[in-house]
Amino acid sequence: MKRTLGFLLSLAGACGPVPATPDADAGASWDAARPDVPTFGFDAGGADAAPRRDAGPFDAGPVAFEEVGAAAGFDHNQDAPPAECTGATGRFGCVGARQTGGAAVADVNEDGWPDLYFPVLDGPDALYINQGDGTFVDEADARGLGDAVASNAAAFADVDGDGDLDLFVSSYGGHAHRLYINEDGRFRDEASERGVALTTRSRPLQGTGASFADFDRDGWLDLFVGEWIDAADLELEAADATGLRSKARLLRNMGGEGAPGFFEDVTTAAGLDLESLSDKGVYPFGATFADLDDDGWLDMAVAGDFFTSRLYWNNADGTFTDGTSAAGVGTDSNGMASAIADVDADGDLDWLITSISSEPPTFTAIEGNRLYLNQGGRRFVDAADAWGVRATDWSWGVVFLDHDNDRDLDVMITNGFWDDARTRFFVHERDYLFEAGRELGIAPRGQGRSLVTLDYDGDGDLDIALARSEDVPLLYRNLVGATRPAVRVILRQPGRPNAFAVGAKVWARPATGPSMIGEVRVGAQYVGQSEEVLHFGLGDESACPLAELEIRWPDGARQIEESVPCGLVTTIRRAD
Repeated sequence: MKRTLGFLLSLAGACGPVPATPDADAGASWDAARPDVPTFGFDAGGADAAPRRDAGPFDAGPVAFEEVGAAAGFDHNQDAPPAECTGATGRFGCVGARQTGGAAVADVNEDGWPDLYFPVLDGPDALYINQGDGTFVDEADARGLGDAVASNAAAFADVDGDGDLDLFVSSYGGHAHRLYINEDGRFRDEASERGVALTTRSRPLQGTGASFADFDRDGWLDLFVGEWIDAADLELEAADATGLRSKARLLRNMGGEGAPGFFEDVTTAAGLDLESLSDKGVYPFGATFADLDDDGWLDMAVAGDFFTSRLYWNNADGTFTDGTSAAGVGTDSNGMASAIADVDADGDLDWLITSISSEPPTFTAIEGNRLYLNQGGRRFVDAADAWGVRATDWSWGVVFLDHDNDRDLDVMITNGFWDDARTRFFVHERDYLFEAGRELGIAPRGQGRSLVTLDYDGDGDLDIALARSEDVPLLYRNLVGATRPAVRVILRQPGRPNAFAVGAKVWARPATGPSMIGEVRVGAQYVGQSEEVLHFGLGDESACPLAELEIRWPDGARQIEESVPCGLVTTIRRAD
């Protein structure tokens, strides 16, 4: 990030640090203090940008969240050491380590309660097992994960097709990633023999997000792992046998060839020319696999720093085509994280990508977030201004969630880098996202990074875990969502290698009103992963039971379920 700061300072003719934003908790409103920030004097979307509008007044309602992390048992520090570099060794030095702070949700012990894994830069990592009473106990060491250090992202997936969840952990500062294979609830690192360690020689890895998906629809889960690597650091190590120096890679699972859970590097063969994205380096923070054109094949939306965000369309033959420019996306200058959902409820998936909002507003090189609304035909328009989410600070993790089960998707975004910053929470009302975090009790300050959703207390609404660089994680208990009904669904494909149905797409159809869309994804958040349960708020009891749920399984097969009950989680198994 030093290059970004230096560039901005040169534009402004300044030589001091970036000014701190006003302290919202002291009564100053960051947005009100900078009324001209949302557009930065820059037409982010050109002729295709959605017009801005006056959203009118908004009442946030009662406090909706309380922070319960300490009471739940979270007591570790996701520390980024200030004195020496654990990660980057090049020009970004210790500052690069502040990118870290991951979280991943999975039911590790298969007791029906979601557990939480926190990668720790200055190790060891923490695996909090849910006790079912609102508390967690760290069992990382007891389950064979006590040696995990220099960690950044985590993703749970069944890589060997044996019906239980394995764990990939990307390294930021070590010389190899780790793949822990699950053996009756204990884990053993087999990354090297399985082809995912991506070992470096003369420089440490700077691993970022990890995502699993069956991109080639052969039934086995493949892996994309990102790396944020500056050109100066790339020069520290000669090109490997593939001709690629960056360890941002697409790795194909060879289970279909009789090697379940063993991977081959298909980055170049799949058409992902990651090395040429920028002459300054290779900066993908992570990829989200989602079927954005609804053709049954998972596309890849990459959030990347320094103008390297990309949208790759799946060609249905094991390759991708870069469709960024033609789709009207990729205009963010410093893409950090992605959230993909049907926020405007028009039947297709939209893409929100976080970036940096410059401070002070005279800087024009950093233009803030993008909200790309899907127009069909592989085209998008940027509606970040029209929906009120352009400027949110130095932003990282982002999620769409229906926090109050009213059918509308809300948005949460974490922040921080040079100074502690406030997390933002936006409530969806009348096709606008109103910032209401302080009113709802969820506006912490600090170095927010990964952001994941889960129903940790089993009451039928979405709670939130927030991982922070250089601090303890936070856990926000939802106080209001359960006052309205929701349908919560787990999908299973018994006897298939992708038993957890990663990549399945679901349409939830109430008796009245628009359909809602869900996809089963692994590792879609910034260096993190939310609970696998698909959550659909229904607004009021008149919508219960849900009239119809249509499932498109990962291989394209379809299944209809009728009268799906509200309340407890419903497990739907593949019928054929």
